[in-house]
Formats: sequence, structure tokens, C-alpha cells
Amino acid sequence: MSRALRQIHRAPLQLQCNSFHDPSINASYAQQLKNDCSQATFNTTLEIFMDTITPGEFDANYYKVLSEHKGLFTSDQSLFDDRRTRNLVKKLKSERRFDHQFGKAMRAMGAVGVRAEGQDRRNCRTVNPW
Repeated sequence: MSRALRQIHRAPLQLQCNSFHDPSINASYAQQLKNDCSQATFNTTLEIFMDTITPGEFDANYYKVLSEHKGLFTSDQSLFDDRRTRNLVKKLKSERRFDHQFGKAMRAMGAVGVRAEGQDRRNCRTVNPW
């Protein structure tokens, strides 16, 4: 799950290669993105992680990255840049708080649209045979 949440592969990367023109991101990070994006045309295995501190991990360091102005997506970086949500980002830099809040969010998401009928599929792509 963490790889899916925290990693950008070649196809979506093409959409993000203009991020290094964003004046709100860290200048050295912008240069790194510019260098990586220039490789995207010939390197089909290029990976750019959303979290530069602990790449490939799902943890609170993502929020530390935002506070360093190294958000890969403008929408994510705006969470820190906007005064209305900045304090939340600062609080979520704590691993303990992040784990607690993520757990609460997953429980809430699990309750959305719960139906009394249906099935838990063993394979998401097919209906269970029984």
C-alpha cells in the first residue's frame, strides 16, 4: 500500500514535470525534479518519491517534507502553505499523532457505504464463486 501512496511512476510523472517551475517549492528540490524529469523520456523505470526523507515508507515524514517546501504536488504543498491547514501539517509531523489520526481516518472510511448485503471478495476483479 505504501508504494502506491507514495511513489510516482513514469506515466503520472509526465504530468508533474512542470512542478519545478512552481516558486513555492524549495529551489534545490525544484532543480532535482528538473533533472529527473529530463530523464523521463528515456528511462521507463524512473521513480520519484513523494517523501524524500523515507522514500517508499508510509509515515509522518511526508509532513516534514511539506514543511521543507518539497511537496511534489502543488495540492499537497498548499496544505502547509495555507495558514488554515498549516497547524494540522505541523501536528502530523509527529509519528505518534500521524499513526493515531491515520487509524481514525481508516476506521471512518471503512464505515462509509457499508451495506448489509454483498460480499468480501478474495480477488477484487472477480465475484467469489460461492
